[in-house]
Amino acid sequence: MAGTAVAAPAGPAAQARPAKPAEIARTAPVKWEDCTKEQLRGVPEDQVKLYSCSLYRVPIDHDDASLGSIDIALMKRAAKIPGQRIGSLFLNPGGPGGSGLRMPISGDRFFRPQVMDRFDLVGFDPRGVGASNPLRCFTTAEDAQDVQSQLLPVPLSRKEISSTLAGYRDYGQFCRRNAGALLDHMSTRDVVRDLDQLRAAVGDQQLTYTGFSYGTLVGSTYAAMFPKQTRAIVIDGNVDPQLRTNDGVTYDLARAQGFEIALDGFLKRCAQAGGKCAFSAGDPRAKFDELREHVRTDPIT
Repeated sequence: MAGTAVAAPAGPAAQARPAKPAEIARTAPVKWEDCTKEQLRGVPEDQVKLYSCSLYRVPIDHDDASLGSIDIALMKRAAKIPGQRIGSLFLNPGGPGGSGLRMPISGDRFFRPQVMDRFDLVGFDPRGVGASNPLRCFTTAEDAQDVQSQLLPVPLSRKEISSTLAGYRDYGQFCRRNAGALLDHMSTRDVVRDLDQLRAAVGDQQLTYTGFSYGTLVGSTYAAMFPKQTRAIVIDGNVDPQLRTNDGVTYDLARAQGFEIALDGFLKRCAQAGGKCAFSAGDPRAKFDELREHVRTDPIT
């Protein structure tokens, strides 16, 4: 996995130790079953035998069982060489809100064969997402359409900005009315506590994890909350947790500055590459700035 950052490796052993007997007694094991045809869409027939699926029950509030429970959807791609199996490798695509259930199917895009030989790849939909008790804010398609039609991905004019902000306020009000107790338990901390329970439920004493994008925050939060249960965590970009969770505007401005640094680096490399870069005729920076201004003054609709 080129270009990733490795965070919080714990313990000298290369192999994950089995879960402690006391922890196994407290945590019900995952009951793996056959996946559905839809879940296995795109999997070659000769590899279907490697996959299994499950729904694993966790409490809505890990500190208050009276609020009820939800089911977390899981998919496992078994290690190719069972005799050399190290443990489970949990995957998260980010978002927040991204479905990770089918990520094991794409494992060969992320990992070298040696990893897939020795780890069970485990994908899951985080709570409230996809097949894991999805959070439902609207009771009718009409309400959903009315609210979502107000939301623009990149509002530019004052009118568009006002409409989009109003749409998000409406969205929040619908969620408050209709989503139930789960709405107050959708935080990174809640997802991390689910992840720790899943880690024990598959029989691993320590977590091995790979997270992309927002999954970076999930992984680093796990390492902070459960350092002794952390074996190895691979993430593709560190973020400031305090800034990410408490000051979204400043966080997004800082992220935009990072994008600009990456873009500037690309344009400079493009200029150096000459004819090997399709964007290099003339001054790549001037060409990009001209294109950006054109889109701003004459947006594509």
